[in-house]
Amino acid sequence: MGVRGSADNMKSSSVVIENNNNKTKIKMLSLISAGIDSPVSSYLMMRECDLSFLHFDRGRRDDVVDILEVLKELTGKSELLLVVADHDEMMERLKELEFPEKQTCVYCKASMLLFAERMCEKLGCMAAVTGDSLGQVASQTLANMRAEESLLEIPVVRPLIGLDKVEIVDLARRIGTYEISTRRKESCPYTPKHPVTRGCSISAGVRDVVEEIGYEVVRV
Repeated sequence: MGVRGSADNMKSSSVVIENNNNKTKIKMLSLISAGIDSPVSSYLMMRECDLSFLHFDRGRRDDVVDILEVLKELTGKSELLLVVADHDEMMERLKELEFPEKQTCVYCKASMLLFAERMCEKLGCMAAVTGDSLGQVASQTLANMRAEESLLEIPVVRPLIGLDKVEIVDLARRIGTYEISTRRKESCPYTPKHPVTRGCSISAGVRDVVEEIGYEVVRV
């Protein structure tokens, strides 16, 4: 789907930009969904960093665009860069690795992070940002998060890591993204009945998977 490699000509030779106050801002790539958490983590990081965004689409792209419009208004940005990849395509390619079903969530997140690393290289970003909150879902146990980033060469920034759901929802309400995130109930069809919570080894083959995923680059 989309334009394969279309971010190549936007690769930056610098990893910082200057704002109007002459303060340097580190460039990062935020993984954003239409859920509650990642818009909040993105907002928190936008105050200090120059963020681009990565969305794995499963039918809520329009909601993500609406969320970005809110973030633009809050932070005074005139335009944001959004990379869109197909989540279903990624999962179909992952199945070729034949890992145990209970490891699906860990492999999914590891693939997302590796794809984010691929985009960081193209866009000149230094790190990936996620909306992880410790232990909130199966992929966010400490052991699983360690496994998910085991193949990465870039850091992962998790601004919500110590917050609980009540605190995150409160922040989402305050910044105006909660109503958009809760327009539709979201469930993942790939989540196993008994997901692993104590981590697992991630096959290096995941790197080959993410290299084959198409993507589209848009400006919001």
